[in-house]
Amino acid sequence: MPLTVGDALKLEVLQPCRVLTGSAGLQNEIRWVNILEILDDLSHIEAGEFLITTAYDLNMENEARQRELIAYFKNKGLAALAIQTGHYVKEIPPHFVELAAAHGIPVIEIPPETSFKKLTRGLLGELMRRNGLWENGGADEESTRLRAMLRRSHELLGRLTRGENPADLKEELSQMQIVPEDAFLAIAIKALPLEPAEAGAAKQDDPLLMELTLVHIAAQHKLPFLAGPLGESYVLLLQAGKQPPEQLLPVARRVLSELKLFFPQFKFVAGASSVRHKLAETGSALEEARKAAHIAELNLITGEAPLAYDDLGPYKILTEVQSSEPLISLYRETVAPLLDYDRRTGGELMETLRKYLNSLNISRASRELYIHRHTMKYRLNQIEEITKLPLHVPGNIFKLHLGLLIYDYLHARGSV
Repeated sequence: MPLTVGDALKLEVLQPCRVLTGSAGLQNEIRWVNILEILDDLSHIEAGEFLITTAYDLNMENEARQRELIAYFKNKGLAALAIQTGHYVKEIPPHFVELAAAHGIPVIEIPPETSFKKLTRGLLGELMRRNGLWENGGADEESTRLRAMLRRSHELLGRLTRGENPADLKEELSQMQIVPEDAFLAIAIKALPLEPAEAGAAKQDDPLLMELTLVHIAAQHKLPFLAGPLGESYVLLLQAGKQPPEQLLPVARRVLSELKLFFPQFKFVAGASSVRHKLAETGSALEEARKAAHIAELNLITGEAPLAYDDLGPYKILTEVQSSEPLISLYRETVAPLLDYDRRTGGELMETLRKYLNSLNISRASRELYIHRHTMKYRLNQIEEITKLPLHVPGNIFKLHLGLLIYDYLHARGSV
């Protein structure tokens, strides 16, 4: 059953909000929810979206800009516009409200204390319930369609990763709008259960529900995709279609952020492959994605998820090493003696080395450590004596830097 704006306004999560445009547009059907802090790039607005925003950078005194914006939203088929006041917009001006009402676009005022995450989860949850996917586990037409899509995706992902020729699967792939020679990303997603207290004592969900939710969310972003469980991960293979390949990672990040809203009892870690142009490379792309997810899980590189394989830097090399023995050997040859010294004496040679290698500048490193330059020089002399690696030799600088990276990697894995 469709969810209208009027229906949404009856939800408990929207009770603190206030509709400003009367009855105008209350019958508009909501198909999805979008959050835009800044109303600058509106190219991703889709028909039927409930748009939530702080309206940052929107000049509420510029009536020409307001007319242009409302006309654009009308042309796009926006279902409703919800603006949070109290931060960037103190008050939504009457002219803007009248303009939106005349174009059949409901304007909803969100109080400053209301969480965007809570609003989005409530609205998306209601959409999923009405599609027979959330909580009640119904089997209506939309639910049946998504289950069929999941089965096809799962089968095709398995066959591609086993190395089957995409040309032999062309007919099946075309049913999912997948093209063998189009640009694509592979994304590996791991759902790690949180402790009940950390998750707000939320219940553990049926894995099938998460799979269907991933498929449902991915379908909203209008790019060809395959999605489903594979090994220990959920996999999303996302193709560019008519979009430039550089849009693939931002779309993957939006899909993941929306998936998180539905499952607060999980911590999601994810990795994305480099952009590939041949579907025959699905297996190697997935390996890249899994390696990036592994580094993300170890929390060695922070940033927006999924972590891109192209951003792994030296960790690319470490993930390729099959055995820990050469890594442990190099660690022992470089920074292990410094760690032993710090543990015995309460010293800070490891942190001193880390700061120094970041800039190779004694003055800057000493400022960052809040110590005198002479103290810094003394500690560097200690590092040279303990490691037997003079810091004026470029090769030793590289070796020590690699030793620190290996220590971080092995420590995160619990190996040292």
